[in-house]
Amino acid sequence: LLYVALTRAVHRCYMVWGPFNTAQNSALGRLLHNLPESGAGKFKDMSDEEILHDLIPLTEQSRGAIEVTQLPWRKCFLASSFEPDVELVKPVFRGHVPSDFRIASFSYMAGQARSGREQQAEEGRGSADDLSFPKGAKAGIFFHDLLERVDFDRITENITGEIGNGDGAPAHQIRRLLHDYGYEPDWHDTVLDILKKTVTTPLNGKDLYLKDLDARERLIEMEFHFELGRFSGRNLSSVLTRHGGRYGKIAALDYPQMRGFMKGYVDLVFSWKGRYFILDWKTNYLGSDSEDYLAERLEEVMIEEQYILQYLIYTVALNRYLGSRLADYSYPDHFGGIYYLFLRGLDPERGRECGIYHDLPPANLIDELTAVFSGGG
Repeated sequence: LLYVALTRAVHRCYMVWGPFNTAQNSALGRLLHNLPESGAGKFKDMSDEEILHDLIPLTEQSRGAIEVTQLPWRKCFLASSFEPDVELVKPVFRGHVPSDFRIASFSYMAGQARSGREQQAEEGRGSADDLSFPKGAKAGIFFHDLLERVDFDRITENITGEIGNGDGAPAHQIRRLLHDYGYEPDWHDTVLDILKKTVTTPLNGKDLYLKDLDARERLIEMEFHFELGRFSGRNLSSVLTRHGGRYGKIAALDYPQMRGFMKGYVDLVFSWKGRYFILDWKTNYLGSDSEDYLAERLEEVMIEEQYILQYLIYTVALNRYLGSRLADYSYPDHFGGIYYLFLRGLDPERGRECGIYHDLPPANLIDELTAVFSGGG
């Protein structure tokens, strides 16, 4: 921070220096006064004149670029009492501050209706396998962080930890993040196994593998903001009810009315064979058996946790973005759907039947939701 503060000025930079509290232990103290590691006592004993004298060589070496001066001193007087000439009256605010304007997000809209499955307290470790990795919100943040950093195409390499220490090398990143998040290092093989299953499971049951995606075909943590008109929760529920099925099952929730902006972050947007997909990582612990991660159970979780609402918001955002960027874009021709990967339950042998939730929302639903978020019906 010191380097940034001193080197970013365009025309002039002012810096105040003196025997401040803990200044003797600062980088600037050692830089300006050549203090040794144990030089704190020396600096504390220095007078203002001695401190100023230490700075003279700096001005001489700067060839006029640096000037050292004393701070100007001005006397000031504090009144012991104050008697106003007129009676002071506290003003009364009579304006109106709108309470419905906000920066909204999926988390805000979901509110207290979430069942809290991901807020479970972390349990003690069991056997080191994919399903027993510690639960809780920290596990989710850990894997999101890890999947943002690693190179998908390197996860399947036979990396022992002695090689592949670049920033994108899985072994390097796993060791580093296990330490940073406070996990035991012997979780390394479990985490690597989860990563391998993640990139080698065919998402479509056939030929769509994350390991085959080029880095240029992936957009990690896509941030978005789009304007909300006078958004009506009633209109949203009406649209979801009309479309029924899985969408109708989240329509009864009490969505607030608001205006402002909708924001969010999509874990991963990728393109494959001319289509664009949304992908979200989930670390929810659904049970100790792979059968707990089959399609029927995932459908229940998607409804309970309101993840369906989450991906509908993401789809509206991505659809608007692609429509503004691609000249020939159309939702039916270019959008491939959403994938929610429940990392604990992925199994390359079972493909999309285990740990993978997929949906392709109808185009007319996305059009109607876009209108609702814009303030229409």
